[in-house]
Amino acid sequence: MSQAIGKITATERTPTTTTQLAFWVRDDVQVRPFDIVRIRHIGSRGNDRSYSYAIIQELNFITDSSGHLSNYVSSDFGDVTATPLNERLGTTLAFGEVLYNDQDVEMPVREGAIVEWADEEGMDCHHNVGHTSS
Repeated sequence: MSQAIGKITATERTPTTTTQLAFWVRDDVQVRPFDIVRIRHIGSRGNDRSYSYAIIQELNFITDSSGHLSNYVSSDFGDVTATPLNERLGTTLAFGEVLYNDQDVEMPVREGAIVEWADEEGMDCHHNVGHTSS
């Protein structure tokens, strides 16, 4: 059984689309560009759930800092040995391209959807891209 590695995040400025998505990554998980993940998604054809598969393209680490100057100031104006009074909140974001959905659902993945490592079907996705069921 797959283990959740993160959750889909959609914002006003960075929504999920039919081809692109973003998810935050659990702090104890390491992902890499070109890793394939699967995302729990809405179902079709009477099913309550489907899976979309995506390939990670880019990784970012974001914090609650308003800018780089704030980070400089919080290091006692450039003292590399200074310990900040408050640690920044931060997380790794993974950005990916949607490859396909196992039930041909073409709706954007929704906020909060669970992201897991891809199963065997997902790892073999190059055979499934563009595949339609009869």
